[in-house]
Amino acid sequence: YMGDEVMLLEEDNNHEELLHVATAELIGSLFKTHKEMTLPFVHLLYNEVLAKVLQPGQSDRVHQFGLFLVDDMIEFLGIELIPDLWPHLSEALLRYGTHSSSLLRQASAYGIGILALRSKDAFASIANDCIRVLYEALQKPQGTDKVKTFQHAKANTVAALGKIISNHPDKVNVKEVLGIWLANLPLQRDKAEGQVQHELLCDMIVSDSDFVLGPNMENLGRVVTIFAQVLETKFCNSATRDKIKMILDRMASQPAYKEAIVQVASGLKSEEQGRLSRLMA
Repeated sequence: YMGDEVMLLEEDNNHEELLHVATAELIGSLFKTHKEMTLPFVHLLYNEVLAKVLQPGQSDRVHQFGLFLVDDMIEFLGIELIPDLWPHLSEALLRYGTHSSSLLRQASAYGIGILALRSKDAFASIANDCIRVLYEALQKPQGTDKVKTFQHAKANTVAALGKIISNHPDKVNVKEVLGIWLANLPLQRDKAEGQVQHELLCDMIVSDSDFVLGPNMENLGRVVTIFAQVLETKFCNSATRDKIKMILDRMASQPAYKEAIVQVASGLKSEEQGRLSRLMA
């Protein structure tokens, strides 16, 4: 009987999780399509629901539901509509961003990335806290979490760093953050985030190659390796492929760069070398 009870409990938990996700998605759709009209509901939701579901002592699933709501408020309403709630929503994401549960880190890291996109000048006051939390999240072990959940949490964390670099380079130690970001690319578990981040890397190189490649081209090897690992995979769309080709063609036309690229390529796996060769052919 014990086995049956455990199975029923797991089934109940799965149903509860699906219900939470569906409810959060429904509310998120309302925020997205009826922004101003939802404001009275938003404050009710904040005071009556978020205050309870984000309390310590609730289950990870309930906390996750609360973080989904926070993410949706930030993403779809923006700081202009809810400036009074913004600091409280930011604080919730920072609080759960270093949690031992990958589920909660994933939801928090996604929200921190959206904060970087939506906060405008207000991001200055939380920029360093966001970086600190994301760095700490990257150090968290998998523990008993599923591999997929752990990897998605890491992908969202790395993607949040990319969003901070591209939107607020003046508000953080951008050289240091860039190094951590590059060290954790490519993203090969989350197709959507991976494609965005790999294209972002290309765009940053096109706009300021000296910044990305660093003094004495110290990051060139990392960049070429990232390119070789994502080419011809679902983590690199056709637009990104074209940008990689343009970047490498441009570099190959300069002897110093060409020599460095050849050297890096010689240390890659044969499959990765083949991808670069086919691109440059």
